[in-house]
Amino acid sequence: MTVTANAADRMPWALLASLALAYSLAFVDRAIVGLMMSDISRDLGISREYTSLLVGTGFALVYAVAGVLAAILLSRMHPRNTIALGIIVWSLATAACALARGPNEFLLARMLVGAGEATLVPAAYAWIPARTPYHRVGIAIACFTVGVALGSGLSLGFGGHLIQAISESLQNGVWLGLSSWRIILIALAIIGLPIALLVWRVDPAPVGYSANDVRSPSPDLRAPAWLFLGCACVISTIYLQLFWAHNFFAEKFGMDLASSALVVGIAVALGAVGAIGGGIVGDRLARAAVVLPHVAMMIAMNILQIAMFLAAFLVPSVSISVGAYMIAMAANGAIGATMGPAISQLFPSDRRAVAASICLAAGTGLGLGVLVPLVGAMARQLGIGIALLGGTTGLLVLSCVFLWSARAQRRPALALPAQSKTRA
Repeated sequence: MTVTANAADRMPWALLASLALAYSLAFVDRAIVGLMMSDISRDLGISREYTSLLVGTGFALVYAVAGVLAAILLSRMHPRNTIALGIIVWSLATAACALARGPNEFLLARMLVGAGEATLVPAAYAWIPARTPYHRVGIAIACFTVGVALGSGLSLGFGGHLIQAISESLQNGVWLGLSSWRIILIALAIIGLPIALLVWRVDPAPVGYSANDVRSPSPDLRAPAWLFLGCACVISTIYLQLFWAHNFFAEKFGMDLASSALVVGIAVALGAVGAIGGGIVGDRLARAAVVLPHVAMMIAMNILQIAMFLAAFLVPSVSISVGAYMIAMAANGAIGATMGPAISQLFPSDRRAVAASICLAAGTGLGLGVLVPLVGAMARQLGIGIALLGGTTGLLVLSCVFLWSARAQRRPALALPAQSKTRA
């Protein structure tokens, strides 16, 4: 995609802020639904394990397919139209989740939520580099991914208190026939509509492909394939934390929902600090001509996460456990900021949206669609601590292997795709 003249001189802060806000809303939905699974299970008359399948697998399957389709449509639609339409779809579908009276209705609504949310990241990964100075793409994508930490952290940090407060204030547990989780989802649906309008209005200038972009050759897919596998494993770990970590702290240390959710919320919010730090360090490594510098950054952060998660889930001291967990999640945030720049180093600009959608589809499908329900089933036999530790550290070890393979595959051919400082 071509870059506007202003992009060579300044960062598109208004665009980054609006996209980060949209990303926050998406992860508020994903995180807070994990907190409300017990209430959802009770109202729909199904088991907690079955609810995790409805919440996770149905969402993930549609998310994976819709993300690729949305990326393909970017050649015909402005990114702002793609994202704004996606926000409207997922907001209306969130309201439909709140009004669902049975598991089938809830599943269909969650699938539509997945379809809407799938438009955001591929379009943002195409839009942001087209408006950002080439040497600052890493920090720009980091600002966007801050939305993950803020959305997840806020929903977990305050969601537990909010759910408890609403439940305690409702007479007979309902208001106008709606229980607390239904009220919260309707509120999220309403909030989404003005955010869609904000994204649609923030940057209407054309974003087009150049002739060279349209005819760009297909890249060697060996290094990208390893990168996708490594990123999928890392993405999966965040979903395990969003859905099950508060259960671990509640069971091991006797915390109530509000306290355990607050611990996880603060830890996830620290990912924002990690994201900014990861973007800055990754850009500096890139200027130092390190092979796939952002992938090297990801490997280092994975190793740090493994050590911290082992301490968090095995040490009996609550203070050490909580402290180690927060460091681990900050490192996870640093990885989130490096995925976009890593993809940009392996793909020409017109193929990055599709590449990003495939990467996210793999991670969301594996994490939310497979591992979240699997860890829930394992927890019944092994306990939540062992199940969560095994799933998390296993994924991170595999991620290190895959990412190292991507760098090894790339090392024989150091030349990156042709780019210039006026190209995304």
